[in-house]
Order: sequence, then structure tokens, then C-alpha cells
Amino acid sequence: MDYTTRMLSSPPKDPKSAVLIDADRENRSISWLEYVSTVKRIAVGLRDAGLAEGDGVGLLSVNEIYYYVLGDGVIAAGGIFAPLPTTSLDQLGLYIEAAQVSWLFVSVEFLEDILLAAPNWKLDKTRILVFDPPGLEPYSGRLPKFSNLLSAEESRFKNPYEGKDPKKLICVRSFGSGTTGSIKAIEISHAAQLARLDAALFAPDPRDTAWLQNIGLSHVSSLNMCNRACAGGLPMALTSVVDAPSLLDRMKAFSISQIQLSPALMESITETVKSGLRPADALQTLSTVLVGGTFSRKVSVEEFSALLPSHTRLRTGYGSTEAGIVTMTPIDAPWELGYTGVLTPKVELKIVDIETGKELSLDTPGEIVIRSPEMMSGFCNNPTATKEAFLPDVDGRGPWLKTGDKGFVDPANGQLVLHARYHELIKIGTETVLPVDVDEVLMTHPSIKKAAITSVVARDDELDLEIIAYIIVKDGASITAQELVDYAASKLPKHCVPIGGVIFTNDLPRSFAGKVQRRNLIHCPVLPGSTKRLSISSGVEYKAE
Repeated sequence: MDYTTRMLSSPPKDPKSAVLIDADRENRSISWLEYVSTVKRIAVGLRDAGLAEGDGVGLLSVNEIYYYVLGDGVIAAGGIFAPLPTTSLDQLGLYIEAAQVSWLFVSVEFLEDILLAAPNWKLDKTRILVFDPPGLEPYSGRLPKFSNLLSAEESRFKNPYEGKDPKKLICVRSFGSGTTGSIKAIEISHAAQLARLDAALFAPDPRDTAWLQNIGLSHVSSLNMCNRACAGGLPMALTSVVDAPSLLDRMKAFSISQIQLSPALMESITETVKSGLRPADALQTLSTVLVGGTFSRKVSVEEFSALLPSHTRLRTGYGSTEAGIVTMTPIDAPWELGYTGVLTPKVELKIVDIETGKELSLDTPGEIVIRSPEMMSGFCNNPTATKEAFLPDVDGRGPWLKTGDKGFVDPANGQLVLHARYHELIKIGTETVLPVDVDEVLMTHPSIKKAAITSVVARDDELDLEIIAYIIVKDGASITAQELVDYAASKLPKHCVPIGGVIFTNDLPRSFAGKVQRRNLIHCPVLPGSTKRLSISSGVEYKAE
């Protein structure tokens, strides 16, 4: 079955009920019947406008309930949808090029900048359309617009995928978390997207009402949850707020039962409730909280868990845009900290040596390699990167995807332990530094709110590295760079101490999923007191190697 056929034939029990809810505006939602009708009209309107099968169509917009309705309309027209991150114009041009976007929808707030930049991207201005969904202020300019597509005749819709192999059809070109190097568009087939849609992530709960999504809609988790809502699953309430107090307000207003949180947002909610800024009763309707995107600190999980009602399941998982969902906390078991869960159905996993590719035992740390119906087809127009991402198909059952992540399976419980991405590991002399471990130790200091490390060239050896730390200090607290270095020396092996520098800042660059983008730390605002090239004070007893 192709993606469009499935999405247009999977109603909830009440097709007139809301499947997508605007949590930032009163009385604005989309029912399943409205969704189906709108998708068909968009598809007809796009074909009338000249869209050809296989054309790449991008969307640049803030969170909006019609975001993936447009996306599904693009796919239903025979196009390939590319949800674009809201980023700088220079970066955006790279995303557009990587995804081979030839049609671009833009919400009004980004329009002026996009029109100025379009000639540099070789975009035909006649193929730039204003994204002006129903229920918002209408666009009155002269450019073609989304709302015009909705006047197309629904009865003229014809599915372009009948009789075609869903494994060979691309429906989405998405992007990763931004923690790796060059920008690559990840191609997801109809078959892979349906496998993601059908993945058993949550146990049904009679108390379930709605899922709340605040992660940016260009992120793959938003794509998957919107798909579930429009295919007869739990309705999705969508918000653009990113602060904990406002998020708690929406959780309470809509009696939210399921939500995904980054570790950073989980910690912010805990702080908000413990400070008395919002009561904990907004959490009482939750049946499932999925915490993911990056590593979680043990103390943070324990403090947040203490605020939840006894019936709430706190879970985590592991996956990526390229791989789909690989592991999840067992539905019938509590989250064991340090583990990312068991393999989801139909996922195969093996561990290989990162250097030789030789298969290792599952309980030996190495590169995680997976095979799954959810995994990507490859990278758009990048055969070299695609070839490098896979191990050859040696058994006729398909290739294996190299995740670039280090981990192993604990034989005691069958759960995956994730160490880090290989490209984030830092080599200091002959020692390997795991950044998240150092981050967590630094944050045990009572004055430190957030910490993230990376590396700089060593002062006395241009072929070696030193650790540098980027630090957010708690409100009302104070600490010097030297004090932090000496504290780190008392807690960490010497090669992990940030003698390369301590940079005080007010923000850390993160992806939509909450991952620290370490390669962008260098761009953080530098606050007074920041110091480079430090030494451990004499007399400090640093931790033994």
C-alpha cells in the first residue's frame, strides 16, 4: 500500500472529530473529514499549477496545524515533501539545495527575506507560494498562495501511486538533528513511512485524550506524530510555545495525556513546578511521557518522576531520522536509567568494530548497525554519502544502516546501552573523552545550570586537543573559570578537565530535539569572566586516572 492510500482511508471512530488541534488559538481544529478533503484539493490544485511527479516541495513555517496537511497534499499530488527548519538564510539555502526543492511554500513572517534570497538559490519566484492556512489572517498580496489551492475540485483527485512499489517511491525528504557535519536530505519511502506509522510505541490507555506537540514541525518526530493523528490515532494538539510555564498551561487546558520532552525541557518543567510558578496538577492527566532526543541526567529524571502521578509511564527510546525508531522502553516495564529500551518489532541490530566493520558480540561496545523497514532509502542526490551509510547486503535481505553511534546490548535485560556518537568522542592524547559524562559532572556544581564541552587545539601541541567548557550559571549564583577548573579536577580524570577554557554564556545551541549542537558552541555569546588557557591550581587534588 502507498502512503496516500493509507492516510486517506484510516478514519478515527468519529470521522467528524478533531484530529489536529491548535493549542495556541481558541476553537481552531481540523477533523479527519476536513483533512481528507483538504489533502485532495491541495493535490488537485498543485497539479493544476504545474507540479510534476517527483518535484521537491519545501515548507518554511512555524508550528501550524495545516503544516502536514499541506505535506500530505504534496505527496498526494505525486510530489516529495521537504519540511524545512527555521534557520538562517545561509543555512536554509543549503537545506533547499540538498532536498532539491523546486517549489517553496513560505509563511508570511519569512516571506520578505525569502524573496530577497531566492535568486541565490536558483528558485523560480513563480514557484514560491505564501502559506496562508484557513483560520489565520489572509494574505492579500499578489503572490500565489496556499489558500487558492483549496478552491480546486476534490472530485478530480486521482491517486498517482496505484500499481507502484511503495518501497521505491519517496514521499519525504527530511533532515537530521544538526549534530553532524554537512547537510544531507534523508529520503524516506512510502513503505518506510508507513512502517514508522505502525510502530507500536505506546500502550493504549482509556484515559488518553490528546498528544501535545511543541517540537518544531520540521523534526521527524513531529512528522510521525502528525501522521498518527491523521491516520486515526490519538489527536494531536499543536503549540509553538517553548517555555515550561506556557507548556504546562496548555497541558492543563487540553487535558493532555501524552507528550514528548527533551531532557532540557523536562528539567525546566521540574524547576517551574518546584519553584511554585505553576502547580503540578497540569501533569495529572498524563498517561505517557516520552523523554528523548539526547542523554538524560539521573538526578533530573528522578526529580521529574517524583512530580508525576503513579499511573504515568515515563519512557525513553533511541532512533534517528535515518533509522526510524530502534528501541523503546518496554511498555509493561519502568524506564531503567542508562538504558534506551528493547528493540522495536521488525528491527534487527548488530554491533560492529568501527574501524574494521567486523561483527562483534552484542555485549561488546561498538558501532550500532541496524536493519529495519523504517530505515531511509538514502541521501538525496548523494550516492557517495548513501554508500558510506550502509553495509553491503550479504544475505539478500537488504543492507544494514550504520548509525554512527557507539553502544552495546546488556545480556541481563536485553536493553540497549547508548554511549555516544562516534564523531562526538574527543581524543586527548591516548585517552577518549565522552562529552556527556563530563557535562554531567560539571553540572553537579551548585552554581552551574547547564554545561557542554567540546575541544580546542592544545596550547603546546597542535596535533593534540584540550577540553573547553561552555557554562550557563544559575540565577543569583557565581563561579569563576578557575574555580570551575579546580572543581572539575577534583571530580574527573585530568584529561577531562576543561583547561582549554571556560566560556560563560547565556544559551547553548540545540536542535529541535534538544540535542546540544557541539559544533556550534563556538558561536555562543561570551559573557564576562570567560577565560581560555587555564591550569589546575597547585595543591588541588585531582581525581586519579
